[in-house]
Amino acid sequence: MKFSRLLISLFFPASMTIAHKYIFPSEPQVPLAPPPLSQAPDSRRIIIQTSSRSISGSYPLYDLLSISTESGSISVDVTPHPASSEDPSQPASLEIKSRSGSVHATFSEGFFNSFVDRDDDPNTNYRGGYEKTAIQPGIPAREYITSVNTQSASISGTFPLGSRTSLDAQSGSIGVELVVVPVSRSGPRRLRTISHGGMQSVRVVHDNFWPMVKEAWWEGMVSEHESHSGLISVEYPDSWEGTIEVEAHSGSISVTGRGVEIVREWQGRMIARKGKAGGGKVIVRAWSGSVDLRFG
Repeated sequence: MKFSRLLISLFFPASMTIAHKYIFPSEPQVPLAPPPLSQAPDSRRIIIQTSSRSISGSYPLYDLLSISTESGSISVDVTPHPASSEDPSQPASLEIKSRSGSVHATFSEGFFNSFVDRDDDPNTNYRGGYEKTAIQPGIPAREYITSVNTQSASISGTFPLGSRTSLDAQSGSIGVELVVVPVSRSGPRRLRTISHGGMQSVRVVHDNFWPMVKEAWWEGMVSEHESHSGLISVEYPDSWEGTIEVEAHSGSISVTGRGVEIVREWQGRMIARKGKAGGGKVIVRAWSGSVDLRFG
């Protein structure tokens, strides 16, 4: 896809650099905060790389948004867009990586707040294959793949929980909210969070929409939360159902929530169940810390 580029010099605070504004055909003008930006021939794929600068600003997510820096921090707001009509099965992939700086990302507030119960609206688009799945027209219901990695700093913010989500902090903490979004394809979903030298605080929500996000959405989903040194605190909605496996080699284990039944418990380990047979699976491992797992 051909695209034109308009370079505009603007003054920003010291944490930012000269801004680039890219104009995509058939799309609104989208400001991109630099550093130097390399763009694939297809403008739906955006790759931003720098060696020693911080990256901040608002960025669109079409099919790929890849942001990486060697020694700077990353603080971005991401606006997701619908899949291309030419390739509606193409996932929306978000990749963020910083070697020695922190990562903070948010998805535009209007994106998540637009998922509401519209069962009585004849103009509602029904997608996703779940009973009573209702999504307002224009909301990008598609497959989301998220990968965030830092080697010596923290990960924070709000991210979509789609078909695949991976958060890896080598020597920092993780403090995130993961918002359930529609998955346009069937099949298993995976969530993985790992922190080698810091605590984890993970909250999974489906706020303000989808009363039908119940047992069906969690079916086949595998979630793994692992910390080598630090507390793991994880919260899932009450709608979650499935099998629970927890290990804490040198700390305490707390698993609470309506309908949680302890199947087996022994030193440093617990197996529990919530809801009927089937559902998802949550695995939590703390090598040198405690586990606090809550439902509801």
